[in-house]
Formats: sequence, structure tokens, C-alpha cells
Amino acid sequence: MQQQGPLEKSMQNSVTLEKQRTMDNRVTIIRNSVQLMEQAVKFIEDMQDEFDLRYKTLQSRDPAEKKTDRMKDECTRLQEMLNRLDFKRKEILSKMSDVIKEIDSMVTCQLHSELLEWKRRQQVSLIGGPLLTGLDLLQNWVTEFCMDFSKGPCSSTPAR
Repeated sequence: MQQQGPLEKSMQNSVTLEKQRTMDNRVTIIRNSVQLMEQAVKFIEDMQDEFDLRYKTLQSRDPAEKKTDRMKDECTRLQEMLNRLDFKRKEILSKMSDVIKEIDSMVTCQLHSELLEWKRRQQVSLIGGPLLTGLDLLQNWVTEFCMDFSKGPCSSTPAR
């Protein structure tokens, strides 16, 4: 197996760091979007409470009063409020859909790259190459370290 030089390792580390930064930025954007949606939902809940109160107040009025111009104006205001609530709900649902699409895109992108790496490792192992998993790399490093340590100047045991 070909050993990576310092330049290759450095480039690989910088690519990994860049991927991590990109992922962190996307997560931050999603987190901020969710916080804004939570605030919008609370605003809609307050609007709904106000609408419910006005509607119940209107319903509790005397039936003879319901035919006055004042009541008709109140019904018009309630209808406008209901229309705004409907618009805000649809707006929030659209934003939620966008956030879900962004999350799905992020997961798919991350999963796709992991699957490509896994596929490559499987192909290499099928043709007899070493299966490089994180544990294999760690085991190789520990083995090399122990071999180097056992070859040290103070060692009395021969290297294997």
C-alpha cells in the first residue's frame, strides 16, 4: 500500500476541515431557520387566541344586535383576521417544507459521500487489498508504534 506524504495528508485534512465547516454552516442556517419558525408559530398562536376571543365575544351577543352595522364591521374584521391567519399558516408550512428539504439535502449529500467511500473500500477489499476502516488504521498505527518502541536504544528485546 502506498504511504501518503505530508502534502497529501495536509491536503486531505484541509478537504476534511472544509467539508466540516460547510456542514457546520448548513446546520447553523437550519438552526436559525427553525428558531425563526418557532417565533412565527408563537405569533400565529397569539393571533389565533385573539381571533378566538373576538369570535366567542361576537357569538355571545344578543341575536338582535347581530344585524347592526357595528356587528357587520366586526364580522368583516374577523374575516380579515382569519384570512391573515390562513396566509401566515401557509407561509410557515412553506418555510417548514424548505427546511425539511435542506435537511434532506444535507443528509443525502453526507450519506452519498460516505456511501461512495464505503463502495471504494469494498471494491479494494474484493480485489485483495486491505480493508481500511478506522480500527484497521488505528491497529496499524499502534503496531508500528510498538515495533518502533521495541527497537529503541534502551530495548534489550530484539524486534520481531
